[in-house]
Amino acid sequence: MRTTLRHTKRGFTLVELMVVVGIIALLIAIVLPAVNAARTQAKVAATQNTVRVIEVGVEQFRADHLVGGSYPESIHLGLNKDQSPHVYTPGWSGSSAADVCGANLLAWALAGADLLGTPGFRDLDGDGFWYNDALALYDTTTDPQPRSEPFVDIDKMTFPELIGTGAAARFMIREHPDVLLYSICFLDSFDQPVLYYRANVGQATMAVDERGVLSPSGIYNLGDNSWITDSLQDSDSRFGSGRADLGAGGIHPLADLSIFAAAIHNPNVTAVDRPHRADSFIVLSAGPDALYGTADDIANFEINK
Repeated sequence: MRTTLRHTKRGFTLVELMVVVGIIALLIAIVLPAVNAARTQAKVAATQNTVRVIEVGVEQFRADHLVGGSYPESIHLGLNKDQSPHVYTPGWSGSSAADVCGANLLAWALAGADLLGTPGFRDLDGDGFWYNDALALYDTTTDPQPRSEPFVDIDKMTFPELIGTGAAARFMIREHPDVLLYSICFLDSFDQPVLYYRANVGQATMAVDERGVLSPSGIYNLGDNSWITDSLQDSDSRFGSGRADLGAGGIHPLADLSIFAAAIHNPNVTAVDRPHRADSFIVLSAGPDALYGTADDIANFEINK
């Protein structure tokens, strides 16, 4: 007599399936922060490299007497200035007067406002200002001026996205679409503008004085990047720490600038209240938290933690 054995397929029970799903979710919860941390650290390393590249480029600009001879300008040039600069955008030959700050002028110095090389910041008509000569400096047709090749590799740098044409042209930062700039700047790996401040050599004070207001005659003038760090037009459209509103008579109240001033303060100098790199320049990224003046900033000096 033959006996037939029947094998019954047994599936997962609901409880077993839920256990498997729970284990997978737990593994994801454990691994995901580590992945995000690794991604952030990679961006930090890339931004540190960008800062080093820019720092070398600034020194090369200074050494090039054709267009340089000194560190690049960083003074904030606004619409209300008598000598407003012209703003240039890649692929567009027009110009318009608008706000240009240290971050923009850094790109103008190292890459050129049109990314075709830099003519520097030269006073062509001898009136003591280069701002009103910007159009002539970038004229490529009637009276082309000598330029130096970019002091950085354009293909390896990141810039905001050009939107609009003509006088309506603006630069949009992808991660912050509500922030529109009038001219190019370098972006770090977190899509934040890289700020630039040239030292006012010989000054004895920090950028913020003992009353907690911006000192225009300080070693660093925090107003140099105010188009990015201030809320001069929209109350909430600029980047975090370092933002201040114009008060009565044009005085900048301290707001949260005390945090920013603490970040650039050099604790190794005890005789006077002085910032880092008081004889040269500062290059500054907001880092992962997108707030200038906090402990995770990335700069060409050691940030005070």
